[in-house]
Amino acid sequence: MKSKNVAPSMEEDLDVREVPEGWIVLTIKDLVSSKKNAIKRGPFGSSIKKSFFVPEGFKIYEQKNIIYNDFAAGNYFISEEKFRELEDFEIRSGDFIISCSGTIGKIAIVPNGIQRGIINQALLKITLNEEKILSKYFFLLCNSERFQKKIARNTHGSTMQNISSVSDIKKITILLPPLSEQQRIVAYVEALLTHINTASNRLSRVPWIMKKFRQVVLVAACEGWLTEEWRENHRNKIQTPSLTDLLSHRKVLWKLRNSKFSSQLKNKTHQKYKEPKEPSKDNIVDLPVGWIPITVSQIAFLDVGFSFSSKEFQDSGIKLLRGENIEPGSLRWRETKYWSEDQIDDYQHLLLEDGEIVLGMDRPLISTGFKIARVTPEDLPCLLVQRVTRFKMVDPEYTDILYYNLQNEKFQKYLAENGLTGSALPHITGSAVKDYTLGLPSKEESNEITRRVNALFARADAFDRQVVAASRRCERLTQAVLGKAFRGELISGMESESHINP
Repeated sequence: MKSKNVAPSMEEDLDVREVPEGWIVLTIKDLVSSKKNAIKRGPFGSSIKKSFFVPEGFKIYEQKNIIYNDFAAGNYFISEEKFRELEDFEIRSGDFIISCSGTIGKIAIVPNGIQRGIINQALLKITLNEEKILSKYFFLLCNSERFQKKIARNTHGSTMQNISSVSDIKKITILLPPLSEQQRIVAYVEALLTHINTASNRLSRVPWIMKKFRQVVLVAACEGWLTEEWRENHRNKIQTPSLTDLLSHRKVLWKLRNSKFSSQLKNKTHQKYKEPKEPSKDNIVDLPVGWIPITVSQIAFLDVGFSFSSKEFQDSGIKLLRGENIEPGSLRWRETKYWSEDQIDDYQHLLLEDGEIVLGMDRPLISTGFKIARVTPEDLPCLLVQRVTRFKMVDPEYTDILYYNLQNEKFQKYLAENGLTGSALPHITGSAVKDYTLGLPSKEESNEITRRVNALFARADAFDRQVVAASRRCERLTQAVLGKAFRGELISGMESESHINP
């Protein structure tokens, strides 16, 4: 295929040194329709204030319509009078809509049969001249990494990115083949992407499968069938836990803690030892041989954090563990608040220790799971804040068993039925957590359960990493296909291969 050299100043922008025969260099401005308002940014926010909204009428299309490619979503409308005032911003079937604020460069094609309406200020509409460029070709082009980078170069803003101006978008240059070759490129790319997307869709289901796998492991651990064979082989060596010894040790530990932190606890109301709640008969299920029913409050003290004054937060010092810092399985230290080390004396009892379990009491269930985690050395030092509960174990050797039970969906279901208050801000009640009944194995079996859970979770984690790597390869492969297509290398390369391998 004959080609011509590209001007050195445009090599980087076009990502080629030579323009393939029959291809031309154009700008976005050259590709849009000659009709009025063929490329237009949405109106200023002051033009469509909420005071203009009506229950029914002409629709206002937003970012979410483009991001999720759902033009039925949304319920903002303006009157016909207001629509006539802003009809330059109306979108029609076949138009391209690009997000221009915050989430930059997302693109969607307006489908047939949409409700009449206009775009808001965060969107840009483009009406193509289809005698020059095919809609499918332009859509694929806009999703290529090279084109997205060109859009990104024309943004400004530190906290909220915005496309600078429509004129900058109009100046973006592209390589364009004849319509006949555009059709061939689209056909080749769509065929290749079908295979890549099939693989990506299958990979996208794996995290859900692995989440279910982990729950099965937790259920097996908490109900005893993970170690059923081990228990059979060691039945003569199993020593059933002594509830009497545990409760006795609990009282001793309570006295030691009160003595150690007496000066800090002097203003606390609960200074008298309170017997923990016994297991409810309704919650006791058939347990394996050598296991005993026990409540959370019998094997752990539940410490609730303090309401530290936000006026005294510092830029450095001791980290404050708030509910928003707890994610399923780990602590997240973004937007961290700190307490002065000079004011720590009155809060020594709230310092967390390595391995302790913490539970977010407000909005406990988020999109990624249940807000429960264990403290690691990297998280320390940190202080317990109000609305976060720390489980101080009576016997630390049972920490893993308690953690598995609290991660179990059975516990979450129990809370949903017995331990949540509030609708706008769901909150876990401490009493419900204390009363929860679980099965407690011998320490020997507990150690074996921990070993097996860790081994199975390690395999799951390794598999997750492989899936992430495979998903990234799919994305790189998609971009490699698009890059070759829009440099004019895909068709020639595939045709060369077909000659070699007929």
